[in-house]
Amino acid sequence: MTEKRPPNVLFNEIFRKRYFVIIPLLILFLAGWTFNRTTQNSVFPSHGEVFENSRGIVNVGSRKDLCDQLLKPNGYLLLNGSLTLTEVGNAQGFWQTDDIESGIFFELDNTLIRIGVALADGTTSRSALIGDAYAGQYDYVVLLQGNGKLDLLINQTKSVFQLGKIDPTCNNLRIGMGNEQETFSGSITTEVSAGADSSTAIAFINTYTKWWNIQNKLNQLGRPVIFVAGLLIVFGNPFKPQKQDEESQTELV
Repeated sequence: MTEKRPPNVLFNEIFRKRYFVIIPLLILFLAGWTFNRTTQNSVFPSHGEVFENSRGIVNVGSRKDLCDQLLKPNGYLLLNGSLTLTEVGNAQGFWQTDDIESGIFFELDNTLIRIGVALADGTTSRSALIGDAYAGQYDYVVLLQGNGKLDLLINQTKSVFQLGKIDPTCNNLRIGMGNEQETFSGSITTEVSAGADSSTAIAFINTYTKWWNIQNKLNQLGRPVIFVAGLLIVFGNPFKPQKQDEESQTELV
């Protein structure tokens, strides 16, 4: 002989205990929301000199020490920061390491955000981010290694390019203008450093992307968590005891 409860009794018992589900869901959401707020403005690990164009073009001048690192087997040049595009559809230079495409430059060309690097054969490599640019804020990371590998991260979209033999110079570092283009009309902040061991820069990028991946996962979980908790609450006050259905009887089989 087995005991069988009517579906309505089982249903009521489940929903009488639904606060055991709602409370953990809300705690999970609040924890994720708190983490998201503390990391939404997370910055790239500090690694070098910081420049910004709030007072106009920043003319740093000759910085051969930066490009000299690219001559070493594991050398690198790392630039990162944020910029705000106020308009697209024209040509604007964000920054450069030298004039007349003899160095490295970061620019907007019509609707393409791209990096230019001078090559040893006298030509210039231009590597563009996939997709059209739009007015708004961009967080970016540019890592150029001595072996010609170029990593470009913009708003968590990563592109990797393998260039030919590179030969850029750093005779005129400028922030807020680049590649003989018009002065950048928006705001830009750039941090720059160079070194002999590219694994250092790669570790910075890995740390940066790791936290963003965690944040993205929490964002993806947040909506369904609130939806489920809200759905459960809609069925009534989970903390109010429900009356036993007097007409419900235990059925014996």
